[in-house]
Amino acid sequence: MESTFAISKTSDTREKAGVKKPDKVANKDRRGNPSEGSTTGGGTRAPIPSSKCNDNDKKPFLVLIPLQPETVGTLTSHPTFWLYIPHSSSINFVLKEKVFGGDKIIYKTKFNVESEPGFISWQLPSSAPPLEGSYGWEFTFDCGNDKQVTLDGEIFRQDATESLISELKLAETVIDKIDVYQKNSLLPESVNELVNLRRSNPDDPEINDRLKILLGNYNDLVDDPIQDCCEIGKKE
Repeated sequence: MESTFAISKTSDTREKAGVKKPDKVANKDRRGNPSEGSTTGGGTRAPIPSSKCNDNDKKPFLVLIPLQPETVGTLTSHPTFWLYIPHSSSINFVLKEKVFGGDKIIYKTKFNVESEPGFISWQLPSSAPPLEGSYGWEFTFDCGNDKQVTLDGEIFRQDATESLISELKLAETVIDKIDVYQKNSLLPESVNELVNLRRSNPDDPEINDRLKILLGNYNDLVDDPIQDCCEIGKKE
């Protein structure tokens, strides 16, 4: 089953979102790209998983979760992943539980996307087992012509500490909330808030700067559309 996207529109204003100038401007190289390890307003320049179907492709397949020295954390049992797709395609998803002696596949599915190049969100379906410990995730993008590219990473479910709950309660704006998530390595939550804020405020330069830093070497994709996704295909 294929799904056709429509870009959602909101009436959120910059003031409601609490947008403010980042505390630090990212250092840039001669091409204008943020330098390795630079940060701005809670953003991170850690690389995100990416792959191209062909070496000469301009647009890659991305998973917008920055790679970290340690496994990425999340507070939710069914986290949302943000992807960048270079064209319409089918995507396979596999979730593996980290168990003694190896990984155990506990869920897999396939979904189709029909869209121009852009960003899509995909939430782990309620039919999937809830995250309770450490897991490996894997997205495989169908390039066509019998070629695929696969991106993978690790994620673990963690409980909110009293300190984290307090910090989130004290967050006065969405930007503040993003910073709290970022500081605590809750990257799925941080990215989800950032991309949705960008959707509501497409012309705000500070938000765009944050998204550019997240995208790293692919920061030229910042102006591509943010779509709605996805219909879930038959579970395999």
